[in-house]
Formats: sequence, structure tokens, C-alpha cells
Amino acid sequence: MNRTSADVKSYRDAILALYARAQENKEILFRGQHNAEWSLISGLGRDPISRQMDYKSRTRFQMELIEDFRRRCITNEILDAKVLESNDIALRIAQHHGLPTLRLDWTSSYYVAVAFAFNIFEKESVGQSIVRVWSLDASRFQQGALQLMRHYEPGNAAGDPDDAVLDRYYAQPDSVRLEMYCDSTNRRLNRQSGAFTECKHEVRTLDEYILGDTYGKYFPERTLTWVDMHGTSEAEAIRDLEYMGIDPARLLADLGGAAIAARNRLLRRSFSLATSAGSSS
Repeated sequence: MNRTSADVKSYRDAILALYARAQENKEILFRGQHNAEWSLISGLGRDPISRQMDYKSRTRFQMELIEDFRRRCITNEILDAKVLESNDIALRIAQHHGLPTLRLDWTSSYYVAVAFAFNIFEKESVGQSIVRVWSLDASRFQQGALQLMRHYEPGNAAGDPDDAVLDRYYAQPDSVRLEMYCDSTNRRLNRQSGAFTECKHEVRTLDEYILGDTYGKYFPERTLTWVDMHGTSEAEAIRDLEYMGIDPARLLADLGGAAIAARNRLLRRSFSLATSAGSSS
């Protein structure tokens, strides 16, 4: 499977391409990564110990992490116990505060994805890198999942409604689940227009699952695409994002985010000025 894009775009051309992609469907999700070579795999999927476990074992491991997170939040009076009663809500809050889970973060806003691609939460420049914004069409993915299941169980699935077939697909040990939320208890999730994918079989990454030889033939074209950009556009990109109010202070919605925004604005601006001066001399 060839994931390398030969067509690396300028920032402006990339934004136009992402806008066009967003117009294809109301269910397009985006994910920004500041290294174009990275695969689509969750935090626990990248963990070498977790990758040796089967899905049930990884799920138990994830729940142990969530329980420890819940206990620490309640013991230290960080969050009220009622907010964390639901395992699903506790997982989403923990995920958006850095806990590795089996879920992969996405957003319905391509500008938020661009912010992650240009690494706005860190002081390190991406000026020497190629960055990537992935886009996943949730409706096309659902079509592919239906085709896959109807192929593998032709007798059972032939006359069944789509919902029943999809339920059986999600129950499979080698499936991918899409989850979109509007969660009033999680400001970060709301500010980032968050969504998740969960790939049960993370020996196979999500891009390999959708684009690879084994299952890729069942998914329609443009289920999963990407746009690559030159990291040298970071000054233009960050300035554009700031004009729209997209910075760590807004996306993290806490004091830490405000501090990161202030720090990076000065440090990365200095880098951009130094780079500009070096190129003109």
C-alpha cells in the first residue's frame, strides 16, 4: 500500500483542497498529523505491550487506565464523581487530556485538523517537515462496512436491513467503529469538534484497513484521503488560525492552553523571523 503523496501542496492550495473535500459530504472527518509518514493508529495501538494483547485484553487494560484516571480525579477534587459516572464520558475526557486509549481522535473541522498538523500545541517548529491532514468520509466508510459484511455472510445478510448488518459488523473482532459526539461535560471535545474511531485489530492501522489489499476493495473511492503540506508554511498557517481564534487557549479551554498559546506565539514567531532573515541573506 502506497501512502506517500507526491503532490505536496502550499498552505493555500491545501486549504482549498480541504474545503472541497468538506463539501463532498456532511460526514467528513479530519485528522492533522505533523509527520506525513505516521499511520493512523491510537495511543494504545502504538504501545508495544498493548500491541501484543488481543482486543479483549487491550480493552481491559484501557478500563484499568480509565479507573485509575477516575480515582485520581475524584481523590484530588479535580472533577466531581457524578461527571465521571459513565465509563464512556470518563474515557472521552481522559482521551482529550492525554490518556492513551484505543480510540483515535478526529474532528469535523478541517481548520482544527490543520492546527494539529502544524503542531500548535508544541514549541517545536515543523518548518523542515511535510505535514498531513487525513480526511475520512463516515458515510462512505459505512457503505464499505456493509459491502464487507454482505460479502462475508451472503446468506444471512442478503435480506437484512442495513442497521442489523452494521450491528453484526461492529461486533466482529476485526472491525472499526466511528463515534461522533456533542458532549457538554467535555469542553475540549466540544471546542475541537471531536469524533473518534476505534480500530479493534490494531496490528492493522486504520489507513491499512481502508486502503490495503485485504479490505480496501470493499470501501468506495475517497473513503480515506489526505492532503500534504510543506511545513515551511507554518507562519502563514498559524497566523491564519489565530485570525479565526483557533489556538491552544481555545482548543484546550484551560489555563494550560492559554500559557501554551502565549509561549508558542513568541517562540515560533521568533523562529519564523529567523528563518525569513536567513533565506533573504
